[in-house]
Amino acid sequence: MRSATIERGYTAGTYRADVESYGMSVLGRLPINDRWTFVGKVTLDRVRATERKPTAGVAGFEKLSGSATNLVVPGLEIHYRLTDSLGLFLETEGRGNAGKELSIGYVGLGLRYSF
Repeated sequence: MRSATIERGYTAGTYRADVESYGMSVLGRLPINDRWTFVGKVTLDRVRATERKPTAGVAGFEKLSGSATNLVVPGLEIHYRLTDSLGLFLETEGRGNAGKELSIGYVGLGLRYSF
């Protein structure tokens, strides 16, 4: 599960929403050498955006709230193995649409420890 709060400014005001995304992915790994690996993903996810406290009237903002189930292709990761048990990764993934005009995406950078 991933959750976040988004804020977008428009001429009519500011839209704020809490976004939650649940997903299940199928991964494919392609080792490049003993340290680098590419990972491709196909994700089935459920995204929900709930409007909270817009600064203007809601006209037009209803297109940005809602929920949807999406099949997202592709998500991409690149892994770099620092040691046998520690690795660095960079990932990017679209998470589909939550409303008629709200597309969600994710970019992450982190460390993974294997034991």
